[in-house]
Amino acid sequence: MMKREHIIAFGGTWYHFFIKPAQGLCVSKKADARFTFSECILPGAYDDFYAAATEKHIHVVCQDAAGAIVYLTFDGETWTTRRLLENRDKTPAFKNLTLTLIGNFVNLFYVIHSKDDDILVHQLLGDAAGQPKVVDYIQGTDFSVCSHQTSDLTLLYRNGEEVYGTKKFRWSRKDFDGFQPLDCGCNLEHAAITADEDDNLQIAAYAAFDKFVNILFLTKNTNTDECAISAVHLVSGQSEGLAMSDVGGRLSISWCENGLVMTTALSENNKWNAPKKYIRGTTQENVLYHIQSDSESFFTYGYRQDGKIMLYLTRDILEHPPKEKPRRQALRSETPNGGTETHRRQNTPAGTEHAQQLEFNPRHGTPGTDYVRRSVYTADMAAVRKLLKSQNDIIVEMLKKITALERAAMGKTDLAEDMGQIDRLAAENAAREDGHK
Repeated sequence: MMKREHIIAFGGTWYHFFIKPAQGLCVSKKADARFTFSECILPGAYDDFYAAATEKHIHVVCQDAAGAIVYLTFDGETWTTRRLLENRDKTPAFKNLTLTLIGNFVNLFYVIHSKDDDILVHQLLGDAAGQPKVVDYIQGTDFSVCSHQTSDLTLLYRNGEEVYGTKKFRWSRKDFDGFQPLDCGCNLEHAAITADEDDNLQIAAYAAFDKFVNILFLTKNTNTDECAISAVHLVSGQSEGLAMSDVGGRLSISWCENGLVMTTALSENNKWNAPKKYIRGTTQENVLYHIQSDSESFFTYGYRQDGKIMLYLTRDILEHPPKEKPRRQALRSETPNGGTETHRRQNTPAGTEHAQQLEFNPRHGTPGTDYVRRSVYTADMAAVRKLLKSQNDIIVEMLKKITALERAAMGKTDLAEDMGQIDRLAAENAAREDGHK
């Protein structure tokens, strides 16, 4: 499995999270041009972890040496540790721990093994903390998740019946819709998923055809569920670690093929460019980095060299300190459960790794200011469209008048929009010609 590490912007500083052999989960801060002064925050941690940052905290989930899921938070000065899920076997196993943010609310997804089945689990952390909830049966531990501008989430996975598809989490009711099969006519593996500005799903995945493996790109329309498919690349040899990112407004796909990182980008005519291959030194290990700044969260490949981290797609993002987001004082009405700051912090009891004990207790309260209701969002967008249309109409009228003046100066006949205007313009042009004589 491809090595995965996390680089998080918090408090105007870059933090690098990684597993250090014989030590555990470590973090280092970027000072000047290098990441230095690493600190072990969870000794003996298993290499299955995820890091993300909200306005006031860094959030990290990881497995300890006994396979328990541990939740760590950092407020800029102190690390706090809490155990979320105990492991009866006392042995760590890959659960694909994944964090996804909706504003300042933290969503944790992972896979547990119960008897003969694998189960996909969702849990809210932080201020909106709840107990784990079973999402669905899943084949293996492979799944992807993306967030929408409407504050919803979409999961992509192969369910217990070996059907590949999606399941959407509706933030407004803190629950999932039904499973939607992805009708693409082929078997997909190790997919990456994002949502565009229109909430259409964009999926990059491996697909096997006979003896050949292709990388495909799929777009699923959010309104019609229609799925458009295009071929990206025919894989030659061994490949792994498929990632998709939208950096600088350009959608890119990255993967590792025969030990070398390759990337391709979507051109302006919606065609995928010829893949670019990155040659590296034999001592430089490829790492799939999760980068999160104030406005972006994406995966890209890179490597470490002399204390520096070099990224292939975005070489300059780590060159400068991240902008520190100004902190605000929370209002009483901004707590997820409608309470005050002093009443909302409650510890969730530790769970046990068994399907029957994963029951969810959702919070149905007033959302925070980072959440926008669908009705408000729709109304705001309608107002923006109306404003833009009005501005566009004004610009069109101005262009018509400018064109008319230019044509009059050149002695040319203006374009008519109706039959009545043809007669009027003809008379005006005739009078203009008589005046010139």
